[in-house]
Amino acid sequence: MRSAEGAYLVDGPVLLAEALDSGASVRGVYVEVDPARSTVRDAVDAAAAAGVRVREVVPGALAKVLDLGTPQSVVAVVDQEPAECADLVAVAAAAGRPLLAL
Repeated sequence: MRSAEGAYLVDGPVLLAEALDSGASVRGVYVEVDPARSTVRDAVDAAAAAGVRVREVVPGALAKVLDLGTPQSVVAVVDQEPAECADLVAVAAAAGRPLLAL
């Protein structure tokens, strides 16, 4: 999933939680079922509460379809939102946070 689809992938519960907290438009979440991992469950529950479609997949499924070395047990599809560089700099400056530009 890349620019052609207007979306990107977010791998892991921490980045999923940050995407939700930032107000990003999350299209869907795919999670490998593992009830022992509460951090994953918390992020997935937060996504479901926000109205995001959550689909459970069998363990190992994400590793087979993602081109990541070691994917975590949850991945989300998030809409890309175009932004001007000046707007990003202004947001970072207002929040007193660093900005990494590549």
